[in-house]
Amino acid sequence: MSDRDALIKEIKSRSPQTIHCDRILVPTDGSGQAFKAVGEAIHLAAVTDAELTLLMVVNYDAEVAAFEQVSLSGYVPAELEVAAWHFLADLMHVIPPEISAHPRVEAGDPADVIVDVAHEEESD
Repeated sequence: MSDRDALIKEIKSRSPQTIHCDRILVPTDGSGQAFKAVGEAIHLAAVTDAELTLLMVVNYDAEVAAFEQVSLSGYVPAELEVAAWHFLADLMHVIPPEISAHPRVEAGDPADVIVDVAHEEESD
């Protein structure tokens, strides 16, 4: 028996593991990869009875040019947040009704906001 076959046999002999999740945070940027991640999160929520939070972070620094920020005297276009809410509303229709889920839009640096929201919501 080869090393590969022995490894496969050993893995198959292991007892099944269970996954426990209460809250799953799913950050999305609207990309195809993020959409695939949402699909995986939906599946995980279905088998663990976890609640989903769909998060979209609006990064004004990336979306609004420096000149526009200065010329707008600190005003940040609300259209970016509105577009994020519309996107998440459409995405909510993909989630089966038996899965508890809610959308959330925040503004800031995506990396920082995702970590903050994960802590705030006590995501698994």
